[in-house]
Amino acid sequence: MSTQKEVITTVKNSKGKTIRIKKCSEPSVEAKRIYDALNYKMVPFYMKKSVVPEN
Repeated sequence: MSTQKEVITTVKNSKGKTIRIKKCSEPSVEAKRIYDALNYKMVPFYMKKSVVPEN
């Protein structure tokens, strides 16, 4: 189960705002079987993007 990760990438755009992209990696085959047995979602979220203005 430790192979599935959350990855957050942060970049600044030309307008001085910080863009944060959050993504979840795909689980391994074994982890998918466990999720299926427990009736859990394989990926808790897909991709989230947020823009944060700089102060």
